[in-house]
Amino acid sequence: QEQEDRIDHERDVSLEREQLIDVALENGNAENGTPSTFGMQRMNSTNGEMLQRAGSSTENGTAQYQRTVTPSTETNGQARTGAAALFCWLCELAAPAWILLTSHLWRGLAVATIAFLPGFGFISAFQFTGFYTQQTLGWTPAQYSLMVVMGGALGLVGNLIAGHGGDKFGRRKVGAILLGCFPLWTFFFYRSRSPYVVTPMWVLFVTCSTGGRVILRTLATEVFPTSHRSTASGLYSVIDTFGSAAGLFFLSTITKATGENVAEVIPMQALATTLAGFCMLFMFPETSQRELEDIV
Repeated sequence: QEQEDRIDHERDVSLEREQLIDVALENGNAENGTPSTFGMQRMNSTNGEMLQRAGSSTENGTAQYQRTVTPSTETNGQARTGAAALFCWLCELAAPAWILLTSHLWRGLAVATIAFLPGFGFISAFQFTGFYTQQTLGWTPAQYSLMVVMGGALGLVGNLIAGHGGDKFGRRKVGAILLGCFPLWTFFFYRSRSPYVVTPMWVLFVTCSTGGRVILRTLATEVFPTSHRSTASGLYSVIDTFGSAAGLFFLSTITKATGENVAEVIPMQALATTLAGFCMLFMFPETSQRELEDIV
């Protein structure tokens, strides 16, 4: 609206200017066509007013542009700069893992496999133990807590069993046995109704999972030179997390699509750990009782 008013005003001033020129010519010397002094003064005054208004409009427009456009431009620039900095930071974090994968592609893929599959198979079996015992078996929270504390304490022995057994009999063999037995104990746990069966199965599958992870983490680092072992350990942890997330998503999708109970799906999902055990046997060299130069 302000712009339309300004255009109308400039049109009126232009018409007034033309009228003043006509009046000045009529009152001036008709012989030489010189306009009168009064007419020229009015015309110059009108021109000055037009120039002043135009300059004021320009200044106001420039100030308005600076107030509205410039902050937006600065904000967009800051956003682009922040996004670029975040991207560069992520690239710097991923660079060591990329170097590891490109320099040791097969072993990097092997580590990714034995990280993803156990995470996929372990997560649901552990996350829904409380749901199964309390909702299906009717246990009280106190009974479930007692099972977790007492049985879990016994299951932690799997760390020592896997560590000593891996050094003595070979990491691949011990790891494959522990990972291969995990779905069996999980099946009996989620299919049993008696606490005298459920509790021992809990102890056994905790033993297999904790011991299996000892072997997995050891192999994930020992197959690389010392300059890459910390990077390999970090890569293992990241992919293991992705595997766990994928496992929960799989369980949610299957139970919604088929209407089956989690107790029927979880033992099937746990078979991923058995597959990880086979991958451990055929994708990794044996690292037990061998020198670093012979491994890498």
